[in-house]
Amino acid sequence: MRRLPGSSRQCLPLAVLLLPALQGCTGVVTHAPKIADTLPLAESRVKEGMPAKTMGSKELPDSSTLAPTGSAPPATLFPRGDEPDATASDLLPQQAAQAAATDVSPWRPLGRLLKFMGRKPSENVFLWRSNADVSLPGPDLANFPNSSYTLPRGGVYLESSPVGFYGVSAISSSQWNWEYLLRYGLTDNLEFRLFSNGLTAVPGATGFSPLAFDTKAHLWAADWDWFNVSVGAEAYIQTTSWLASPALYSPLQYAFNLLVDHDLPWGVSFEWNLGFVRQTNPTRTLYLPTFQWAFQRNITDDIALFVQGYHNADALPRVPGARPSLAPSYPQQEAVGLGGQWSVNKQIAFFGSYNWGLTRFTPAYNANLGVALSF
Repeated sequence: MRRLPGSSRQCLPLAVLLLPALQGCTGVVTHAPKIADTLPLAESRVKEGMPAKTMGSKELPDSSTLAPTGSAPPATLFPRGDEPDATASDLLPQQAAQAAATDVSPWRPLGRLLKFMGRKPSENVFLWRSNADVSLPGPDLANFPNSSYTLPRGGVYLESSPVGFYGVSAISSSQWNWEYLLRYGLTDNLEFRLFSNGLTAVPGATGFSPLAFDTKAHLWAADWDWFNVSVGAEAYIQTTSWLASPALYSPLQYAFNLLVDHDLPWGVSFEWNLGFVRQTNPTRTLYLPTFQWAFQRNITDDIALFVQGYHNADALPRVPGARPSLAPSYPQQEAVGLGGQWSVNKQIAFFGSYNWGLTRFTPAYNANLGVALSF
């Protein structure tokens, strides 16, 4: 049982100890106080009558002899542990309700699982899920840049894009992906993430793409009268073969991005990422600077539209990258597009976009349609 606020627990015993003196001065108290009238819990040792005490060799007089005639005997202090426990009937109604509300719930296996997942064992899982909101911070697969905001501790997102079509370019073939991103809030400011292009089809091969390990951290946020900013950081490493089909093994790839968000006038949000990506194969390695951006505005409470673009690569390894054996020294990619997001309720959101490549090294088109679930 949680303790009541310290001030109420410290002041009441003092009032009880002063009660005999108050009785002697006024003579108006005509009954002995109950434990419920003085202390909310059974930790007090206040009972009727005060025994004689000794201090050194001197015996202190019985305080009952100091009370005026007709007054009730003063309260007594019993040694700790000897007093009877107060029951719910002994407590005031407000105190009884608070004691019942703060009582420790019995052990449950599900509670231990929720504690491991970052939620308190006493929390009701259905109540917790009803408070999850897919629009806060929002799905990262919806557009090219990733948000600087992270899930709350214990929050879970599952994002999936079964429609992911990419056209041909001078350095990559056409491709279809069923992408997925699993996000988990380790703390309020740190996410652990798993990403993959999932089920993938390229000319001559169909299978599963490698798994990428990703982490995102929210670093700082500030809001002034004339400027606001939220800053985060993200890093991922895409494995060569984990959970991948042999035909779709890929060279090791990793990236780092600085994530920034701004709220602009007229309800517009501006999101941009700046970083680099490393793409390699046994004969060649490329380090490419990357930049992703998006402007978004809510049309209704549930629907938002955005315009977006990227330079050289997406924030996640979604877009078919340069094949180093085929690419020039600097295979510049540029793309722009339009998209939208619809939050059906607090648990489900749909998103989609269509994008155009602006250079010969960029996929001619890029179409995505997906869903995000919040738990």
